[in-house]
Amino acid sequence: MHKTFTGSSRRQRQVNLSGRSPNANPFGSRVGPQATAAKLQEERAERQYQQALESGTRRAQRIWRGHMSRSEAAQQMRQEFMDQELGTQKKITKTVLAYESQDEALLQLRRLLFFFEPSSHADQALIISFCHRFDVTVRYHMLDTPTRYTHALLRLQNKILAAINHRCTQTQSVQPEAIPQDSHTVAELLGALSEVSNQIPGASANNGASYFESISLVIDHLKASVCLPTSGNSRQEELANKILDAVKLPLRLNSGAKLSEAYKWLSNRLFIHRGLTDSLDASKIRVISDSKTTSTFSGWFSTFEDFVARLADSLDYGQLVVAIRSGQRADATSASTVGPSEIDSIKDANYRLLGMFIYVKSRSRRASEGTGNDDLGDYSTDSNFIDVVTRLLPSIPDLSLMVDPRSSKYAQNTQFLFDQVHKLVDETSLRNLTSNAQETVKFQRPSVARATLYANFALTLVRNFPSEADQMRMWLFLGPSQTSHGSSAGQSAIQFFWNAAKHTETFAQVRNDRQSIKYIVLDAKFFGEFHQIPPTAESDWRVILMFLELYTFVLKVMNDDEFFSTADSNTGEDVLGLSHTRASALPLVDVQDLVTFLKNLGLSLYLDATRLDSNSGRPSGPRSIADLFKMPQDISAADESSLIGPSGPTGASLTYMTTLVTGLLRMIYERDSRRAFLPKDHWLMNDRFNGIFTTDELFKSLIQMEVENATKDEANGGDTEMEDRPASPSQESGSPNRIIGTGRAQRLAQQDSLRRQQNRAFSERQRLFLRPRFDVMENMPYTIPFMKRVHLFREFVKTDKVLRRFGHEEAEYWRHAVHSHANGASLLERQRASIRRGHEMKDAFEQFYQIGDSLKEPIQIVFLDSFGTVEAGIDGGGVTKEFLTSLATQIEKYESLDMFVENEQNLIYPNPSAIDDIKETYPYEPRQVDETLKKFEFVGRVIGKCLYEEILVDLNFAPFFLQKWSLCDETGAPLKESGFRATLDDLRYYDEDLYRGLLSLKNYGGDVESDYNIDFTTIDTAKNLDTGEVRNISRPLRPDGANVKVTSENRLFYVFATARHRLVLQPSRQTNAFLRGLSSMIKPQWLRMFNQNEVQTLLSGTTAPLDLNDLRRNISYSGVYQIGTDGLEHPTIQHFWRVMESLDEQDKRAVIKFVTSTPRAPLLGFGQLNPPFTIRDSGRDEVRLPTSSTCVNLLKLPMYSSFEVLREKLLYAVSAGAGFDLS
Repeated sequence: MHKTFTGSSRRQRQVNLSGRSPNANPFGSRVGPQATAAKLQEERAERQYQQALESGTRRAQRIWRGHMSRSEAAQQMRQEFMDQELGTQKKITKTVLAYESQDEALLQLRRLLFFFEPSSHADQALIISFCHRFDVTVRYHMLDTPTRYTHALLRLQNKILAAINHRCTQTQSVQPEAIPQDSHTVAELLGALSEVSNQIPGASANNGASYFESISLVIDHLKASVCLPTSGNSRQEELANKILDAVKLPLRLNSGAKLSEAYKWLSNRLFIHRGLTDSLDASKIRVISDSKTTSTFSGWFSTFEDFVARLADSLDYGQLVVAIRSGQRADATSASTVGPSEIDSIKDANYRLLGMFIYVKSRSRRASEGTGNDDLGDYSTDSNFIDVVTRLLPSIPDLSLMVDPRSSKYAQNTQFLFDQVHKLVDETSLRNLTSNAQETVKFQRPSVARATLYANFALTLVRNFPSEADQMRMWLFLGPSQTSHGSSAGQSAIQFFWNAAKHTETFAQVRNDRQSIKYIVLDAKFFGEFHQIPPTAESDWRVILMFLELYTFVLKVMNDDEFFSTADSNTGEDVLGLSHTRASALPLVDVQDLVTFLKNLGLSLYLDATRLDSNSGRPSGPRSIADLFKMPQDISAADESSLIGPSGPTGASLTYMTTLVTGLLRMIYERDSRRAFLPKDHWLMNDRFNGIFTTDELFKSLIQMEVENATKDEANGGDTEMEDRPASPSQESGSPNRIIGTGRAQRLAQQDSLRRQQNRAFSERQRLFLRPRFDVMENMPYTIPFMKRVHLFREFVKTDKVLRRFGHEEAEYWRHAVHSHANGASLLERQRASIRRGHEMKDAFEQFYQIGDSLKEPIQIVFLDSFGTVEAGIDGGGVTKEFLTSLATQIEKYESLDMFVENEQNLIYPNPSAIDDIKETYPYEPRQVDETLKKFEFVGRVIGKCLYEEILVDLNFAPFFLQKWSLCDETGAPLKESGFRATLDDLRYYDEDLYRGLLSLKNYGGDVESDYNIDFTTIDTAKNLDTGEVRNISRPLRPDGANVKVTSENRLFYVFATARHRLVLQPSRQTNAFLRGLSSMIKPQWLRMFNQNEVQTLLSGTTAPLDLNDLRRNISYSGVYQIGTDGLEHPTIQHFWRVMESLDEQDKRAVIKFVTSTPRAPLLGFGQLNPPFTIRDSGRDEVRLPTSSTCVNLLKLPMYSSFEVLREKLLYAVSAGAGFDLS
């Protein structure tokens, strides 16, 4: 029996984990299949290594033998070439002799091509000598170059180019003393190149890429030699002449297609080379340290720029135009091959090409007109020049970065280029632009093509020179001066572009079809169905956008009288004698068409924003209008390849276009609000909103979307972090890997993760659906009925209250919820204040400023009379309403400081000189300025509180100030794109006299400079609040304004600058402080649903007469006055309504204020009053006066026996002003 027998006869299983045979000797050699396979692999690897080693050895030997063989052959060829050249003299003489025959020359050429090495200085000397002899041979024998020479000579040309490249690229590695000798050799090589190219001009044109690339390197070499002492001037001059000869040769000897080919490579190689235009880069060239001055050219040029001038003078401007218009750069034949890393270099190349093209144009004009300067002059008549500039300008670096060329990341030291491109901003050319484009007074369709060209050009300039955009718009608006065209008759620029725009197919289709997205998206396949796109859609959009740009600008300087003028330049009437703005007024019927077009376009831009977005989830978006109007800086690396070459997009991004459309609509809407000229309901688009703004569910969704970001933590409790936390990779992929014993828990976690993902996806889809609709309400509110917007505004406020007040809107419920908190008593105490009559503003500021936006929460007020006694009355809301309404009446003055001032129409706005007055009074106490700004901020909060609590206040603000309320962010800072921009009409509500004076200046027909004698400065005043002394402060309206006179040409800039200073700059600090306070109470996007007149109505209620019928329908009676089953009113109630009907409007409002604390009816009618307006009996004592409880809108009316007694007592009570003691 086995010694380890356990009671089982079954043999125990042996587990072998070593991989070896169980009987193998562990100390012996490895055997078995695995060991054999491993051995075979090692042997195979060794054999492969040996084979590779032998193969490499044989290849190296073969290469070496080939090299030696070629070297010996080349040496032999060189010897034969030298023997033939030397002849019996055994050396080369200085006399250049012709070859005896062309066969001899061809044999020598073939020998030279075989052994020539570009890096060998000796071979360079031989090739120079051969080219001279060959040139003499051709001229001596008077023979044409045979065709069999062409290929060999082309190879010879490439050899010379290689030698030139080698010489020029070695400039930085040689000693400075050797550069002059190098310059001489390079000049000789250029001479040889010219001699060879002279024999094959056509082939040289085809070889233009290499040809002009080498010349570019020579120019770099020439600039390097300029850094040396003056001893090398003669060789530098020799080299410069050789460069000019080499450049001109293929341009002089070719014609037709070959000439165009040569100019193409000239523009795409030489003109884009840095060395041609950049300043000397001394950091890359070693200069002799003891040289005190930099060398300059002698004779016919004194600087390198003179060399560039001679180069430009030698070119044919017309051929250059053809070359640039012919297509893209030769090295960028396929946009798809260009990577993001190459985009900057391509932009830089186009920038240099444009600069040199403008310079050639300037030199061409100088030569033809005999002028003494390099200005462009009036280029408006040169449509070819305008076309080329329009092709190149959009695809260059952002010129806004190049105000100081040193700040550009693209081209360093490009002052020359910047100066050339800046020549495009020319007043004469832009003023004459549209006049040269007009063919007839009656507009015809063929002129649309010309309008497209000029619109594209003007739009490109405006978008690429943002700092001078307004100035260029001004020139386009002013049109030709009488000195340039003899008269200013003809169409204005506005009329010209409008006539072009309204005759385009795109304009007509968008105006007539409200589903205009199909005309914005220029890709018919995008919809999955066929639809007809106008073949001229691209050009149409450019004309339309240029008109919108210019018309927006004109409306800023056009007052209402000019806007509504009946002058119609389409009738052929000479506009000479009319003001520019009056001549630019569109007929009102045309304005109606324009509004229809803009409405349809704007709604599509918002409601169909997702479909128009090229990055909305599809692999490649549709080719839309946004692609036409992108700026270079708006284009990502993924689509920047579309900018390659002369062709590129023009204008603005889709966001800019949306802002432009809605901004122009607002300006026209404001005119129509002041003086209606459009049909009733023309602004509404009810048919586009079916199913959008009609259901309560969607209203609630819009409201929730608006407040969810700011209140997410409060609404979701502590689950926000969990909801937003991304799931782990295993959770998101549903990985089957599980930890033992946790399968159910992990499945639950995966289900929870899936639920969160679905919730996020649903929220995102809901946001994408709702966001465009809210954008319409925010940016195009006039398309929605006013009362519907008011209702939505109230819902926004209501939802905000509920979220802030622990789910309760009512004040008492909130106080009860706060009181249950540990520190509830202190929180409630912060919301209480004791206010002295007559000192409401001071006491309120001291007690409520520090609570910030907690002023949104309910407050409790206790009034103290002049004796410090607490007035009767419990604040159930009515005392707060009286406090806020009385506080609003005191915002104009805080102690001795006038915080708000009033104009002649009794409209108020922040005192523009308030900060200057404080600085004048407290020159050494800067904290006083901060305290003043806090007071303005607090006033903003008070006004916001009134809007928040739906309390109407009897304040009338100036429209330009109200307009700023919605055009700011939540910090009070103005929006960048759509912020407030002052216009001349706004000044009417600031200062009527200033408005009339500027209007007179704008329309003055005489010599403004001599008759007015004013400059670009303005006078502000600063008053010492203690002494009353006033000091004048002169401030410039533009840089160095004191030295710039106002003329007839720049007077509109003066008007603009004055309006901007008075309405924007001077009151900016106090206005921003007010808006900061207002924004803390009411979100600006809520107010963007209204224009300035509607905001005033929202704040103060309607100015329409009180509707007693509405009040009677919504009134409530209690006590004895309650109507019984007979349906008859109590006799006292009948007297009351007779009294109300007999009162004038002022007394009616006094009664309403006595009961509700405000003299105006609720915006949505008395039915919105909560609690309702109620009348209750208060006994039969006719001596007693009527009393009220404004907190519950209750009138306590004794049972007076007659109409006369009730009228007398009621009027006495409402005029007593005794406060809550009457209750």
